[in-house]
Amino acid sequence: MTSQVNPGQWPPEVKHLPVCPHRRLPIPFIAEVGPDGIGHFTILDNKRARDCLERRLCAMCGLPMGAEVALLGDAASLRPSGIWIEPPVHERCAEIAASGLCPFVSRKRVPRRPPEDGVAILGMGPAELAGVGRSIPKRPCVMAITESYTVGLAPSHVGTPVMVYLAGPIVRVRRYAWDADGKLAEVQPAPTRTVRAVRNQPRRRPRSQR
Repeated sequence: MTSQVNPGQWPPEVKHLPVCPHRRLPIPFIAEVGPDGIGHFTILDNKRARDCLERRLCAMCGLPMGAEVALLGDAASLRPSGIWIEPPVHERCAEIAASGLCPFVSRKRVPRRPPEDGVAILGMGPAELAGVGRSIPKRPCVMAITESYTVGLAPSHVGTPVMVYLAGPIVRVRRYAWDADGKLAEVQPAPTRTVRAVRNQPRRRPRSQR
């Protein structure tokens, strides 16, 4: 599947990344690149994964992250014991992935198939990973913004341990849903109703009778 995004329209945050000749998409910094230049989007480059952890680099663009980082998952990841499969990125880079440059996240009909090496599936906890078949049902994603995270291991769908992320205190959450075309669209929070405060007016004293 090739992208419908014109290369000249790629956001500046990802223009420095190499482009996969097969998918015609920028290859995330943390993804493995074959000798032929083809990006393996679901397989992590182990050295770059270590660089991201040790130097707090964004897994998408490879540049340093600031005080806040973004984690992409789904509603299951928001549980108290929830885990996040996708590595931390800038909030802007997470927006780019959800807007279409990462078809595994942004397209409902692009299957997230578990590769043979046991890479885990987006937003699924260890119990949910048991007994998973070849094609994984897609669920809309959520984006959690946090200032800290820790790394752990969890069993994948084939039982092998894979790296997962646990969010620190979550600053805010952005939610997404599938639109009519099967693309991710951010769900805007309902506007809060403004209640105008009415001051209690003091009662007027009756005029004194003459």
